[in-house]
Amino acid sequence: MPNLGNVFSHLSHAPPEVATDDMDNIERFFVVLYRRTSSLKKVNEARKQLLTQGNRHLENIPPTKEALRQHVKRAVFQAGHIWGQFQIANPELPLPSDWGWEKNTDDVWHPFWTGSRNYSPQEMVLAERIFQTMERFFKLHGAETIDTPLFELKETFVQNFEPEYSRLMYYVNDQGNESVSLRFDLTVSLKRIF
Repeated sequence: MPNLGNVFSHLSHAPPEVATDDMDNIERFFVVLYRRTSSLKKVNEARKQLLTQGNRHLENIPPTKEALRQHVKRAVFQAGHIWGQFQIANPELPLPSDWGWEKNTDDVWHPFWTGSRNYSPQEMVLAERIFQTMERFFKLHGAETIDTPLFELKETFVQNFEPEYSRLMYYVNDQGNESVSLRFDLTVSLKRIF
């Protein structure tokens, strides 16, 4: 990892943004942290490879690219922008919201967590166009549309999966106090249909 020292040095000097080249080097570094012999360069590719190999606990899987990017932004904000200017009486600091932080309802800053997000009307126009194009293509080649529930009864998952998969599931009790799980893939739904 010959470029890593330069990357960390650059990021510690309060850059206006995290450059793509810096992020690429950090991604490669994280891939190697989780699998020393991997030749992959992207954390999402490494996640997929490690998850499909089995016998991997979730804590041994690298973060998603977006989660890693938010973490890097927070680290740069704290190390480069705040600590990097600690000797300046009134440093000019960027908005924390530009560097992986957001305010909660109590007006307190906390890390911005990835995983789900809102999409603007402009983004949805593009997304819908892409999905419509994909749908037309698949139907042209004989595909049919199905719709499956986001939640399944917990017992349905317990019956169909090995116990170690329970770490991948989120359970909640519905209003009737019945335990349901957020679906993490389509295995059970497709099994029921086919």
